[in-house]
Amino acid sequence: LLQETYELFFLLHGALRPRLPQDSSSRSRVTEVMQPVFSDTWLRLSSGKKSDLTGLHGLSGREGVPLLPLPRSTFLSVQLIVNLLGNAYGGSTVKYSMILHDNQLVWSGLPPTDSSALYHYFSRCLLPSLTSPSAASRLRSTLSFSSGPHRISTQALGSLPGTPFKAGDWKSNDTFYVVPSNSSHNEHMAPVVFLRDGTQYKMLIYQQENVTVLILVDGSLLKDHSQLALRSQVGALLEERVPALDTLLNQHFAGPQRWHVSGYRYLFVDRPFQNIRCSPESKVSTLSKESLCALNSLRADVDRDLAREIRQQGGQGVRESEREICVRTHHDAWVVVRRSRGRELYVVLERSGETLMEAHELVQHFSESSFGGIFDTE
Repeated sequence: LLQETYELFFLLHGALRPRLPQDSSSRSRVTEVMQPVFSDTWLRLSSGKKSDLTGLHGLSGREGVPLLPLPRSTFLSVQLIVNLLGNAYGGSTVKYSMILHDNQLVWSGLPPTDSSALYHYFSRCLLPSLTSPSAASRLRSTLSFSSGPHRISTQALGSLPGTPFKAGDWKSNDTFYVVPSNSSHNEHMAPVVFLRDGTQYKMLIYQQENVTVLILVDGSLLKDHSQLALRSQVGALLEERVPALDTLLNQHFAGPQRWHVSGYRYLFVDRPFQNIRCSPESKVSTLSKESLCALNSLRADVDRDLAREIRQQGGQGVRESEREICVRTHHDAWVVVRRSRGRELYVVLERSGETLMEAHELVQHFSESSFGGIFDTE
């Protein structure tokens, strides 16, 4: 949660260190600045019947982005839209794009870390604020930066034009979501987001049917008076092609139970690309508390080992290693972990009477049928 909150902060405001004064009060300033952000995160986690806190378990997959594997024909349709966006408005204005379907990632031209941060911002912060006024009211922040290079103040974040967190700011403008602008040229504007390489872009959000397209454009090439023209051109382009893409994606990935495999509760993590696939939350909720506790304990051990290996490698990642851990719980369930070449698979089996060999064979079959045998330890 700490890492997720900081990634959200960086996405909306950029790096924190360059904005802090180099004096003895820097630590207190960091605390002063970050406290409202953590407060907002806690409110979002703990509010509502479907609290995010109920999803904080070993199979939640918060460390990555759910990615839809596309058939060849569908991939070509997505690639066509991406190429058309890249060539729109002179061919140099649109820098990156991300396409989602039913809250699942379909395509991203961004690096994995930036893709993960932008996806989590959209799915956990922006999407609730667009669909629920009560959720939007919980997304207020009391954080903002002054115009000076080393000064920080804790004014309302909503006082900054184009800041995505201000409750009620986001409005639907045709098929785009935009925020109010103080410019005389344009009633609405696109907010600014920051990437890890230090660059910043204005973000356009297009939504039609079950498809959402996040578009990052070069703000230096896009003046206030030209935003309307860009939205009009991009909107016409997408309006013509998104319905057909939505139909294709619905045919291949319909329903919230798309990744359910009977008899298995699992999480797949691809750390190099920060992608995940996991059992639906409604199926994970059927696990016993004993199984979840055993899984959480085992995941904590694996995460500590992984962090230690990264430190030993000087932060350069871990060497390609293969590992399998099988743990039997007190109520005869099995928790199995496999790790291979930066990918991890966590499986919980709650079937009575299984031996170690039977549990191993079940996970082996699941690995081969669902993930092409990339975790094959034999």
